[in-house]
Amino acid sequence: EDFAFLVWANLQKTSLAGARICLNKEVTVASVAGAEATVIDACGSVFGVVVFASNSTFGLPHRGFTVITSNEVGGSAVAVSAPSNVTIGGNLARRDPRGTGFLGSGFQIQLGENHRVVGNRALNAARGFTALTAGTPLTRGLRITDNIAMSNNIGFNLISENVLIVRRNLAIGNNVGFT
Repeated sequence: EDFAFLVWANLQKTSLAGARICLNKEVTVASVAGAEATVIDACGSVFGVVVFASNSTFGLPHRGFTVITSNEVGGSAVAVSAPSNVTIGGNLARRDPRGTGFLGSGFQIQLGENHRVVGNRALNAARGFTALTAGTPLTRGLRITDNIAMSNNIGFNLISENVLIVRRNLAIGNNVGFT
């Protein structure tokens, strides 16, 4: 069953995790009207959304979110720091137009296994899509498919000691497409 709700709150700058929104329970979060019509503004937080819970989904095809990020070094619009099985889909990450630049990532996978990043777009970031898979703990079984990185410094920054599944992604107008 679909239902819609409108939430507006004058929240303080950030959560304890440095994120505007933290998903710390198994949940599926999807918009009713899609990414162009449903905006999450990080409002100066280091991260727009951080997913800590396994078996969670943030955004679905045609039911994702636009996440406007802050201009923090090392931050990102959407970050995954869950042990396993997170899906990030149908979202648009873009820099905050009120800032002078964007020093973080659109989408950042920090750790965990069997995550899926599907059908997202990253615009005007330092790194559109980042997988931090070197070192401990490792990210294993990551699938990055059908995403678009446009006008970023690096479109896809995929550092891996493991096999990554990377299919049907586009890097358009980035300084570097894939690393």
